[in-house]
Amino acid sequence: MEHVDVTVDVEYAAFVWHPERKRYEQIGRPVGSMLLAEGRLQERIQNGFLDGYDTNKVTYKKREVETHTKDWEDITD
Repeated sequence: MEHVDVTVDVEYAAFVWHPERKRYEQIGRPVGSMLLAEGRLQERIQNGFLDGYDTNKVTYKKREVETHTKDWEDITD
């Protein structure tokens, strides 16, 4: 029987309103904590990377990521 490890992690991301597209868009990659997501967004705002976005309209989202890892297997040519 094959061995499978299952891990569950939580990811967080900032979403900022884009007025022309009329939707919230994810800014940057998901990260492992809410505090890190907030900090990364503030860095992007301070560095001027969010032209065209309404940085007064921000929401944060989280999601669970489940990873199934099987045992290594040999590769045959």
